[in-house]
Amino acid sequence: MEFDRLLAEDYVLARRVITMLGSRVRYLGDRLSNLATGSVMSRLIKLLISLVYDLLPDAEAWAKPVALPVRISQEQLASMTGSTQPTVSDLLQKLHKAGLIAIAHRQITICNPLHLLAHAEEIVED
Repeated sequence: MEFDRLLAEDYVLARRVITMLGSRVRYLGDRLSNLATGSVMSRLIKLLISLVYDLLPDAEAWAKPVALPVRISQEQLASMTGSTQPTVSDLLQKLHKAGLIAIAHRQITICNPLHLLAHAEEIVED
């Protein structure tokens, strides 16, 4: 009840809460849609981009290499994309061979985020 009163008394706070909740609902809707209709490659690429998105403040940053800010296992990537570890491993190797990502010591670097998004669907899943 305290929270309700606070929102009723502070329009700016209420607006921020509504905006944040709306963003979260939109994000979850996009994730659900992507899981239902997107290819595993598409889901993996979108996940990789989402993990570095906050590190891409301007157009120039989208054209430069950027490392994932966390080390993440293939099992974790598989879980987050609704896939399996062997499939994620194969897809990461395809992205690596295509020069779109670099992998070293369990650290993934996206060589050019914009290029990755633009050419992602050209990489065919076997």
